[in-house]
Amino acid sequence: MKKITLLFAGLMASGLASAVPFASTGQLQVGVCTNLNEDVNINLTTGVVAGVSCTVNRVAISACHTAGMVKSRSVGQKTIQVPDTSEDAAPGDTVDEVVSCSIGTADPDCTGTPVSGAAFASATTTRGTVNTTYPGGGACTGAARPDTVAATLN
Repeated sequence: MKKITLLFAGLMASGLASAVPFASTGQLQVGVCTNLNEDVNINLTTGVVAGVSCTVNRVAISACHTAGMVKSRSVGQKTIQVPDTSEDAAPGDTVDEVVSCSIGTADPDCTGTPVSGAAFASATTTRGTVNTTYPGGGACTGAARPDTVAATLN
């Protein structure tokens, strides 16, 4: 997980719509993701796959492990308002986003939510933090899954 976090941090420090799946370590090039100011190396450990989505308003990345947990379980989540980064959003528009949180802390909005399927570590340049998402749908079977998840992030 440390390498995934470093990957996200590298992308946060760094367009047009594009999606790039990574089944193994590779390079995200400026020509593919024009929001970047230089090429970025995507370093993945064995079994981890990732997807990057670039739009005019943000860069999003999502990663999961192909042998990760898929059983039903309860996790801490809450809904917050975040800027709408869609192409047709007006300045100041917001959308709901479900984020991870710690149950039992001083956060009354954090509740135990039943989830199933693979966990996807995800981040965007608009949010600047890594969040765990649970899109359902079973296992993380290849780079197409995190690529699809990355495209849905704000």
